[in-house]
Parts: sequence; C-alpha cells; structure tokens
Amino acid sequence: MLGQSFDEFITNFTSEPTPTSSTDADRIQHDYLEQITVMRNDERTTLYIDFQHMSGYNSELADAIIDDYFYVSKFLQLALRDTVAREHPTYNAGDKEFYVAFYNLPTKLAVRDLKSNVVSKLISFSGTVTRTSEVRPELVAGVFRCDLCGTDSDPVVQQFKYCEPAKCKNSACPNRTAWTLQTLAENSRFVDWQKVRVQENADEIPAGSMPRTVDVVLRNDIVEKAKAGDKCVFTGTLIVIPDVAQIAAPGRRIELVSKIDSRNPTDGVQGLKALGCRELTYRLAFLASFVQRAELHAGMSSMRDESEEAIMESFSASEKDQIERMRSTPQIFHKLSRSIAPTIYGHDDVKKGVLLMLLGGVQKTSPKDGTQLRGDINCCLVGDPSTAKSNFLKYVCSILPRAVYASGKASSAAGLTASVTKDDETGEFCIEAGALMLADNGICCIDEFDKMEVSDQVAIHEAMEQ
Repeated sequence: MLGQSFDEFITNFTSEPTPTSSTDADRIQHDYLEQITVMRNDERTTLYIDFQHMSGYNSELADAIIDDYFYVSKFLQLALRDTVAREHPTYNAGDKEFYVAFYNLPTKLAVRDLKSNVVSKLISFSGTVTRTSEVRPELVAGVFRCDLCGTDSDPVVQQFKYCEPAKCKNSACPNRTAWTLQTLAENSRFVDWQKVRVQENADEIPAGSMPRTVDVVLRNDIVEKAKAGDKCVFTGTLIVIPDVAQIAAPGRRIELVSKIDSRNPTDGVQGLKALGCRELTYRLAFLASFVQRAELHAGMSSMRDESEEAIMESFSASEKDQIERMRSTPQIFHKLSRSIAPTIYGHDDVKKGVLLMLLGGVQKTSPKDGTQLRGDINCCLVGDPSTAKSNFLKYVCSILPRAVYASGKASSAAGLTASVTKDDETGEFCIEAGALMLADNGICCIDEFDKMEVSDQVAIHEAMEQ
C-alpha cells in the first residue's frame, strides 16, 4: 500500500498549474519522471524529493515517512526500482539498487537535539563539518562460500555489523561457522561510504556548554559532498550502533574481550566490568541521505569552486537588475564601506580596508615563469583598547558563510592549522582541520594576535601567503 502510494506520487506529481484542457494535460511535465530521465543520463541512482511536494500531495504518506523512515525507506526503494523498470527498462538491467533522498523538511534540529526520541525518524539538522574520512567501499550484501562443501550462500544483508549466514544451504553440510566472503561474486554489493564528524554551530551553543559532535555516515551519490569547514544541513535518520571503542578494554583486542577474564562463578562480582556494563554501551550516529550547504544565497556558494558564469546564473533576474543599478550608483565604494558594521561609528578607513579584503582582487600568473600572485590581502587591525576591533571581527564572521573566529591567546599552532588525531574505531591517524583550514577560501578572524606565542604566530605565515 505504501509503495503504491509512493509510485503514484512519483508518476503523477507536477508543480505546474492544473491543466484546463486535454491538450494542456498531454503537454504537462511530471517533475520526478523528468528527474528519473536525468538519473539515467547521468548514471545516478538517487532520486531527490522535495518533502513539501510530498506533504502537499499526500499528507498521510508524508506522516508515515516522517514517523518511521528507517523501516519505510526499503519499501520506497523497491517502489522506485519498479518505477524505473517501467519507465526505463534498459537502465534497470542488472537489478540496480535505487535510493530515495528527501530535502526541505519543515523543521530543522540542532546537534544537541539529536537524542533517542528521534531514532529512526526522518529529520534534518545543521552543523559544521570538522573532519572527513576517505571514501571506502561498504559491504551492503555479501555472498559467502562454505569452507566445507564450497556452496555459495544467498546474499546476506549487512546491518551496521558484519553478518554471516546462520547455516549452509546444503542440507547435508553441518557447517555454521566457517565462511569465506566472495568479494568478486556477482551478488555481493558494495557502495561508497564516508564518515564525517559534525560539530554544533557556534550560534547554537548554550552559554557555558561545550559544543556537541555527531558522526554522520554518507553513502552512494552524496559522498564527498561535505568538506571540512562547511556549514551543512543533513537529512536522514538517527541510528543506534555499538560503541566499539568503549566495548574494548584498554590495550586489548576487541574480539578477545569476551574470551578473557573468565572467572569462577563462585568468585562474585568484582566491579562494573564484571557486571557486563561494557556490553550495554551504544552510541548515536546519523545515517544521511541528503547533504546541502546551509545558509547559501545567490553567489555565496561560489567562494571555492564555482566559475564566474555559475555565479551569475545563481542570481535571479531582480537581483541582477539591482546589481546593475548599484554599479551605476555614484560613490558606490564609499556607500558599501559605510554598510560594514553599521553599528560602529566612524573608522571609515578601517571599514574600507575590511571591504577590500572581503571583495578580494584578481589573482595573476606571471607569463614568464608561472609564478602565482595572490589577489587577496591580509588585514591587521591595530588600536587602543575599546576601539571596536573585536566587533569588526565578529561582524565579518556573522555575514560570511565560511568565516571562523579564534582567540589568539587561547589558540596554539595545531589549533590554528591542523592536528593529527587517531580514530578510535579504525586506529588510523587522520588530520583534523584547524581554524585556518576550516576557513579555506573564506575569512579567518584571529583576535588578540599579539598575545600569541611567537612560535604559534610563525605557523600561519605560510597560510597568509596563499
């Protein structure tokens, strides 16, 4: 029933006005059937659906998806696969797996609000990406070969842990434990997998509290969509997984914990470890189906990877007209500089310097030897106490999508540039971005720079040259 309703929505929904004649009805375009055609041309497997479209078309279906998204999602995927097979039979050859992603949810949570009461529900939250892992293959369904008789099992679906068959398909074989994963088998399926760590936004942290973090799992088409320093909106569901790092005792291998410390039952309980508290340790993670950079308006997403043509296409017609009128305004530079931190009186020269830093210049390349000449400037504010230096820094951070504020007195070289940390689960070393890396192609505002140690000041010289 749910799959039929979803298939009807994909097939019939259109954002165009209701047709008034049969001729108009024949020419009407269905949004998601058109997107499926684009999916076929681009070799993608994820259908992106505006949740407001779903809510307006079938509110009961939308409520069912919100309340139990983790359980419902597999039926949505099956319905989408049937729709693709009906509309484009050749693209569905080989039983491809298709996925459904929702965006534009009515409510957006904070990282601090991700608790057990929203587990398995469809939710979205915003945060700042602080760490990303490399893209790896994740086993979704595996075919196992029996080590005793050589019979291959049916695909075993993996759910957040490594699962093997319960018994061999061969009724004459007693094997239940000896299996070999067939990674190259036709029915063994892998998908791209990436884990990112997301920290609570600075403006959402309550007074006197430490910022919260959550691990987000990205799969399929959305891997590499979030970079360190991006403020993103993640849509998906909250899941509960075993906390492997806590289950393992310090200095011991994880798989040996249950085999060690076998005591005589008459010895009695000795501490919390003997009570099995480690086996009850679980943690929350977020399984994302859609990622979008937050608070992006026209032209704001172009700070890193968009061309000038893409910037202009992101503006609406009215915004382009407004820009043309601003260009012909007399003394436009003076008026723009006065709009910088309007609550601060005076300091016209400082405001002009900040405006030039925000706008940037033109990066040049020497025709002789290819030397890169940077087009951006670094701005240093020097003045007496209580002359609004910190207010200028905080204002710049408030208006830019990629701006990071740091205090020089409390920052070290590792905190400003990068630090090497060890992953608790894999044991691998990874680089965790500091303030300068998080503000890549943005603005890094360092307050009290003169209070920093000289060795820490030297660490940012290389970044200032870029």
